Amino acid sequence: MLDPDDAKAHVVLGQASLWLGRHDEADEALSRAVTLNPSLGLASSARSYLSLMKGEFETAIRNLNIAVRYRQSDPGLGLCLPSQALARYLMEDYTDALEVARKALALRPTFWIGQQVLVATLGRTGRADEAAGVLNDMRRRAYESDPYTFAGRIPYTDARWTRQVSEGLAEAGWR
Repeated sequence: MLDPDDAKAHVVLGQASLWLGRHDEADEALSRAVTLNPSLGLASSARSYLSLMKGEFETAIRNLNIAVRYRQSDPGLGLCLPSQALARYLMEDYTDALEVARKALALRPTFWIGQQVLVATLGRTGRADEAAGVLNDMRRRAYESDPYTFAGRIPYTDARWTRQVSEGLAEAGWR
């Protein structure tokens, strides 16, 4: 039974729902978490991923900026920054996507989402040679055989975004 007044419990429920592609359930749980504790950075981080998956890229960036304010010295920040990098990537702002992805990987070098957005961005910007090392590491640990399936780990509400990421991965050399 979920404690209706425990913000962290609502975040956990929201995150589980989010990654299962149950975006409405995630939205409800994460909204409740923020209502209960507006300064809980983890809730804003999760809301950033939710907004990203729904294609609300500006909102994803705003939510991540809120999370960063509350999570300045939190080592988990490297798990959050990729949502902003992906939002920038999907908005075709490759300069900022690359900058944020590099920051994320500096904090969490093997986090698959950070690696995914870095490699896709390097692919899209014609720098496949720079992506080679990260791409090899990522593919070694991934069970997917193609870039579309790997990009599809993120349950976007629109397949266009999965395609856009997978195209960047292919341009980086994942064939």
